Amino acid sequence: MELTLYRYFLSGATWGKTFDKLERDSVIKEMMKLPFQGEESEKMYGFARCGYFKENIYGLFIQKHPQVLTDYDPKTKKETRKELVDSGEYLFIIYPQIRQLLFQHRRSSVLPPSDEIQKKFVGILKLAFNKTKYMFDSLSEVEEKTDRTKVVNIFYKEADEVLEMEFAHFDDKLIDLEKANRGGKRQTYFNPKEEYQEGMEEAAISLAKNTERASIKAKQGGNLKKDPITRAMLEGSRSPTKIVYKKDSIEYTDSAVTRKKEVLTIEGPDMIAQIESLITRLSLGDNRSPGKKDSGEQTLFNE
Repeated sequence: MELTLYRYFLSGATWGKTFDKLERDSVIKEMMKLPFQGEESEKMYGFARCGYFKENIYGLFIQKHPQVLTDYDPKTKKETRKELVDSGEYLFIIYPQIRQLLFQHRRSSVLPPSDEIQKKFVGILKLAFNKTKYMFDSLSEVEEKTDRTKVVNIFYKEADEVLEMEFAHFDDKLIDLEKANRGGKRQTYFNPKEEYQEGMEEAAISLAKNTERASIKAKQGGNLKKDPITRAMLEGSRSPTKIVYKKDSIEYTDSAVTRKKEVLTIEGPDMIAQIESLITRLSLGDNRSPGKKDSGEQTLFNE
């Protein structure tokens, strides 16, 4: 089954960049305490399940709707109609530390339109947050963008170790541009062997001219941070799409690309059961996504 989730900013959020366990648990508790909303029982909506993976909050938003089933007797061929109440399920993932939200979009002839569903979801989500000291004003859609500078900064300044990288959109002209930005100084591919720099720069230009995408992964115990080939790839790539690195012994995954939507494929009907792998697979762009799971970090709350 294919899921499409759009990314939004939680505009006007009242919390900072830290969002600890007590804060997370407080919000989840209030979400699950809220009863289904709506005056008509067959059209009520609300949170059916909520849980967390590390600092991230996830769950299912439910929109009930009436449905009529038509059947025919195999012998008499007489038509029978049965009315029942069905529920549309919408997966959501909240990343409090970066004030972002992923919310599933569905196309359906029996469910309300997407803008109506989103309005209901935002209303009840704000209601849950407002019952704590943490609030936000509205959702604003994230625009797709590429921030190459962020990954370059992580690689050279923030990361203690670089374990894995993926690159796209190679451009040899970028190498000249970066060189000009440094006042005509070549990138330091080797340190301190200055006599090797010119040859590696030529290799980087050749790589950028002939390569579309590339990836590199360190061996067990290895570190790509000072690897000249990795540096050559980074120098010529306009879109470093993935960097896995360690800082203060914690492993993170990050990207230069912030996508406005994610299209995911899950196996089987229970999307919640696969939430941990979904969160891990998502490229968050503006987030340092922890790549290592601590024992006992996933919990699910049923209504």
